Amino acid sequence: MKKDNAPVRLLFVDDEQIMREGLSLTVDWNAYHFEVAGLAANGKQALALMEQSAADIVVTDIRMPVMDGLALTKELAARYPGVKIVILSAYDEFEYAQQALRYGASEYLLKADMDCDSLLAVALRLSEDIARDRSRQRASEEMMETVQSHLSSLRENFFLGLLTQVCNLPETVRQLEALGLAFSPQNIVLLHLAFDKPCPAELPAEWAEAQLTHGQAVRSSPTHYILVGNLRDGDTPAAAAGRLRSGTDVGCSVFYQSSFDGFENVLAHNGILMEHFRLHLFFGRGGAVCCDLPPDYGAKPSPGAVLPAVIRQLEHNAIVKACETAGQAVRELSDAVTHPDEVKEFLYMLVYLFLEKAQDCAPLAEAERSALLAGLPTGISLHQAVFQYSRFHPLAEDCLGVLRRITQYVSDRLYPYSRLVGGAVDYIGRHLHEELTLNTVAGEIFCSAAYLSHLFKKETGKNFSEYLTASRVQKAKLLLATTALPIREIAERVGIPNPSYFSKVFMKAAGMQPYRYRAEQTGGEPPV
Repeated sequence: MKKDNAPVRLLFVDDEQIMREGLSLTVDWNAYHFEVAGLAANGKQALALMEQSAADIVVTDIRMPVMDGLALTKELAARYPGVKIVILSAYDEFEYAQQALRYGASEYLLKADMDCDSLLAVALRLSEDIARDRSRQRASEEMMETVQSHLSSLRENFFLGLLTQVCNLPETVRQLEALGLAFSPQNIVLLHLAFDKPCPAELPAEWAEAQLTHGQAVRSSPTHYILVGNLRDGDTPAAAAGRLRSGTDVGCSVFYQSSFDGFENVLAHNGILMEHFRLHLFFGRGGAVCCDLPPDYGAKPSPGAVLPAVIRQLEHNAIVKACETAGQAVRELSDAVTHPDEVKEFLYMLVYLFLEKAQDCAPLAEAERSALLAGLPTGISLHQAVFQYSRFHPLAEDCLGVLRRITQYVSDRLYPYSRLVGGAVDYIGRHLHEELTLNTVAGEIFCSAAYLSHLFKKETGKNFSEYLTASRVQKAKLLLATTALPIREIAERVGIPNPSYFSKVFMKAAGMQPYRYRAEQTGGEPPV
């Protein structure tokens, strides 16, 4: 459609050259927002010009060779209903002019009385009608665009509901009919598209129509679309996925399943696909991936299995070895099938343990703590900072950077324990849940209590009872930060079974109650 402010185009048709050129030149048409689209010697030439570039007003003589003005009027009215036709008539052609009006002509002018002003007046009057027609057409088109936009949104919302909500079968059928959708409950296929960069919205929509029957593209994010539809006869989801990956220059991974029947099964199938998609998003694994079964998270041991070894190494001041152990475990995660939340929890626990070891060496000033944690998000708890990451490799790189800095920090301030003190530390770590005394530990490592007390103070900087209390509080902090165990059970596990006394000891060492410490570390709210 032409813009409302576009010039009105004129076509002059007359078999006399001097007449048609005079019509185009005697008025400065451009000054009045007109444009001469062309000149024709007969109706046939006029129709050819209209096909190339349609005019808004056709001014035509009646008597012409090949195709006269009457036949031209009839053709124009049939082919171009919106065009305005002005008939030029001689006195003896008046009956023909009347017939032309019946065929659809808008005006007629007598050649004998016609001058520049009268022709211009007719053209201006008709241009007002054309402007109104254009305005109405624009309003009608805008209304249709609005309706189509709303209908498209309603259809996408329908499919989004089918993907994310429990299916109410009668309501689903009713909505399909209301939206005019022919989507069938047989041979349903879901395809999740993960783009390397934001994708133009029209591309997945085109793919849905091209690859599926009754296909619909549902936008999850600028880089994630879900195609829903029915599989074409003779096609397979794997083949469709392959075509989608190879048919575009936009980098794209496709997650697909075998086709299935039943609207009520869409939610469960989409849940499995979403699990695979989250793994891809987190670890950066892609391609054309068949997702008929849920990810096998139990295929390899949990990354948390390495934590006891790391804790023992930290307790023995083997900080470099602890960093190597942690680094190896983190690197192995890139090839594992591990839930992203479990990976984040594991990395959080590593950073937490190393940070507490640094704090054990000497109280950390805020500037020192910030320097050690450089790279992680700030202004929130450590737990929240780790869980803010959406991708594994940046998270692993930043966390390993923290571990390396802490390792250097601790190495500059500590030295390995002697065999006797190391044995005592190891025994304390394994028996924290028991009632321990200096005599008990000394007896276990075949050493006198007095000599052990001397060595302990010399190598750890703390006397036995101070170290034991610090170890119990340290273990309590770890359990508070990394488990959901009740505080009463944590107190028992660290060898202070009286909850009230445990809270007093913890408060003195940590400066806050256990429940508040847990809330700060995990980003939760402490109980009121």
